[in-house]
Amino acid sequence: MPATGYIIEHDKSGRASCKGACKQKIEKGALRFGSCSTAAWDGEQTHFRKLTCMTKKVAQNALDFYGGDITQLRNWATLSADEQAEVKEVFDSFIASAEPPKKKAAKKKKEDDDEEDSAPPKKVKKAAPKKKAAPAVAMPGDDD
Repeated sequence: MPATGYIIEHDKSGRASCKGACKQKIEKGALRFGSCSTAAWDGEQTHFRKLTCMTKKVAQNALDFYGGDITQLRNWATLSADEQAEVKEVFDSFIASAEPPKKKAAKKKKEDDDEEDSAPPKKVKKAAPKKKAAPAVAMPGDDD
């Protein structure tokens, strides 16, 4: 088995918790999606999530990893045709969804003198005057 990649399978015991948004237990027998990576102790580590907790980023990473071919997921061949269709539908929904528009910073408008409805201009507080340094005191032994 490769050390990294993605896997789709049925939960075997019902003990795994979702690493997605819900953080709930994944029911035994439920279809789950896993992100596999090499752990620090030189073994494989898999983080599972429910298909309903998939994100667009995770789906895109999996597609990029397998060159856009979702059928390359580990255990794909063990799924029924209905389950394969369900997984394809989940991935297709993320890929088809449009990118949310990025928010642009609001530009401040200069107030016109013609506008009377606008709020009065804010008063600017003047900084307190700086204190003058105390004059140097001559100490005995200073030669100036």
